[in-house]
Amino acid sequence: MIYENVETYCHEHGISIAGFEKLCGIGNGVVSAWKGESSPTLTSVMKIANATGIPASEWLKDKEKETA
Repeated sequence: MIYENVETYCHEHGISIAGFEKLCGIGNGVVSAWKGESSPTLTSVMKIANATGIPASEWLKDKEKETA
């Protein structure tokens, strides 16, 4: 779910996943790991929230379930 939210954000803002990771101050390849079975740490989610101005709770929402 968070990977899909990051993907959407990147598409809407015209940046790559690597650019997003750099913007947020998280390691290269971290977001891609979330595509599989890995989950983000609270620290990573907070870095994303701080860098984007979007609350952590929004990043963690399953947007697909909201539209279904």
